[in-house]
Amino acid sequence: MFSKAQQTRSTRHKPKRGDITKVTPQVRSEVNRRSMELLDVDIPVCERCGTSKDLSKGHILEAAHMGPGYIPWNIMNLCGTHGWKGTCHDWADNTREGRIWKKQYGAMLNLYYSEGNGKYFWKYAA
Repeated sequence: MFSKAQQTRSTRHKPKRGDITKVTPQVRSEVNRRSMELLDVDIPVCERCGTSKDLSKGHILEAAHMGPGYIPWNIMNLCGTHGWKGTCHDWADNTREGRIWKKQYGAMLNLYYSEGNGKYFWKYAA
């Protein structure tokens, strides 16, 4: 058994999943900027259908699989929230076609940040 003093001094060496998967404010801002640039609009939009209503940030590599939220090429703007039927977020996470699309879109975002216009806005370190 550890004493109370020893328990308060201990530190966690392994980061919690939420610390890794949480979308940072800098990434949120960059994803909004990217969605406006790629779809040539003045407001942040869904990167699949182009709507500006009910936007949420979706992980390409799911948070359940430790998909990082601190890099913009793993985060995208999608309409709706995970679990809402009939939204792009639900479609991308829960259908075979959506998962294929996410994989292809993620590959495009990797190129965008490594070789495309995104390299001027975010340092790519994959």
